[in-house]
Amino acid sequence: MYGGYGSPPANGYSYGQQQAAHAQQPPQQQVAPPPAMPGLAPGWSPARCPTTGNTYFYEHASGKVSWTAPAPVAVTALPPPANHEGYSAQAAPAEAQDAWAAVQAHIAASRSGQPPPQFTQTTTSTFNQAGAPKRRGGDLSILKKDLESPPDVLKWRQEREITVAGGCDTCYPKFEDAPLPAQLHISLKGAGFPTPSPIQGQAWPPALEGRDVIGVAKTGSGKTLGFLVPAFKRLCGSGFPRPCQSCAPKVLVLAPTRELATQIEVEARKFGAALGIKSVCCYGGAPKGPQLSALRQGAHICIATPGRLNDFLEGNMMGAHAVEYLVFDEADRMLDMGFEPQIRRIVARCPGTRQTLFFTATWPKEVRALASEFLSEPVVIYVGDTSGALKCNTDVTQAVYVTRGPQVKDRLLQECVRKEVQAANGGVCRVIVFANSKRLCDQLERSMPRLLQLRCAAMHGDKDQFQRTQTLEAFKLGICPVLIATDVAARGLDVKDVRAVINYDFPGNVEDYVHRIGRTGRAGAKGNAYTFFTQRDDRKAGPLIKLLEDAKQPVPDELRSMCRGGGMGSSMQFSGGGGSYGGGRRAGRGGGGGGN
Repeated sequence: MYGGYGSPPANGYSYGQQQAAHAQQPPQQQVAPPPAMPGLAPGWSPARCPTTGNTYFYEHASGKVSWTAPAPVAVTALPPPANHEGYSAQAAPAEAQDAWAAVQAHIAASRSGQPPPQFTQTTTSTFNQAGAPKRRGGDLSILKKDLESPPDVLKWRQEREITVAGGCDTCYPKFEDAPLPAQLHISLKGAGFPTPSPIQGQAWPPALEGRDVIGVAKTGSGKTLGFLVPAFKRLCGSGFPRPCQSCAPKVLVLAPTRELATQIEVEARKFGAALGIKSVCCYGGAPKGPQLSALRQGAHICIATPGRLNDFLEGNMMGAHAVEYLVFDEADRMLDMGFEPQIRRIVARCPGTRQTLFFTATWPKEVRALASEFLSEPVVIYVGDTSGALKCNTDVTQAVYVTRGPQVKDRLLQECVRKEVQAANGGVCRVIVFANSKRLCDQLERSMPRLLQLRCAAMHGDKDQFQRTQTLEAFKLGICPVLIATDVAARGLDVKDVRAVINYDFPGNVEDYVHRIGRTGRAGAKGNAYTFFTQRDDRKAGPLIKLLEDAKQPVPDELRSMCRGGGMGSSMQFSGGGGSYGGGRRAGRGGGGGGN
């Protein structure tokens, strides 16, 4: 009747003989049946016959087997949400995905002769603590600071300058305090981390509870593991993750640049591989074929840049219908790069019941508006200043030189690098030189090796991904100690022991300045930042002076003179407003860093 019976089974017994042998076995200790499958009676599970390949159903309590599905269980309807839309259309895809994942797991267990696996059901509540439906688009400014937490929690936050709003009275000062899988604890300890960083210890409790989280912390503070660890826990529960689906990841992480996306993927594989979690990275500037192939093979986590991900979604090459956990990393940079339209199209394809995390180093009003629109009653965590004003890393010593031309810049560049090389005492002296244009990066790459007697390499948007990866690896290993880059290296680039950052050109805004100098002085280390400031940058003198004064750094008299409109005594003065902050807009040198 069935073609599968013509070939001998792998274990030497037919399906009927297996069932007869099973019936003659002595009764074994009863185990608790798994949760009811959607569309099946309680206690029933699907599996596939190892000889015919046909799906059958069996009851755990009695061992009864049926080729037809038992009567489905009546599902109690949930109360309609505030917008009066039914839950059936939203819940059906997720239930169907869970059922298919469970069927695949049962099939794999049946083929290997093992008992069916037990999975932990992870869901995100669509209701808040008061029982009302969660709403998006609220005003984040009305969230009250948490001042009624336990005294030990308040003391821990005060020592680390952490401010929390939105209702969270717990923290995890130690890894042992967090309810994480044992293997993840071992991986974190093996990585050399003694305790969670401040943003990790405070962001994990609400994220593990399924709440939306906003984290505002300086660069190099450990934000990557701040959102990856809760994602691992959500995927694994108390055991191992469900089988991943083809082109339908459950965790989606958005990053502004290729370098940051690949860096997140490295961390995801480093800590998630032992848990059986698969991740894939999608970014522009590289062939789509290998990335699509990895998605089709199945991945739990997708780390992507908005442009490439939007291309895949609009081309129906992958779907966002299964996303349960959405992360925005360096959200302010994504807005600066003009990714807001792509971000909105991506979010529109994600389920409304998702959990959303929003991590950023700066907190301007544009970022606040986007966060309030996409997040639902979040917990807001500030590490450091809570005013939302720009703050420089206090571990970085800043020096600003007011210059008049490229010859002066070259001389200062040589002096700064020699100073750092001497301070390294024969060790590797890694220095990042930032320029605003790709052309200038290439020019410096040709001239600086002769000037500095050191190997140099450039990285910018015109380099293909292979060249950028090779350059970055050579810089990390110390083979090429001087990296010349546009703002593609200003965010998310995590390289240990960068001694100094040199701004050969001042960036287009002070936000990028903060991120540039944040490439040094990371993870508690000290660093130096040297900045060359010219007359054409005079409209940024005011904000720069405020940053220097807030960080208790020296301010040159020439810089104060430019802020007051006095200039540097040069005959080349711009008309209409002098050099005061807030004057007319002027063209920058060599094009901005937006394209990079």
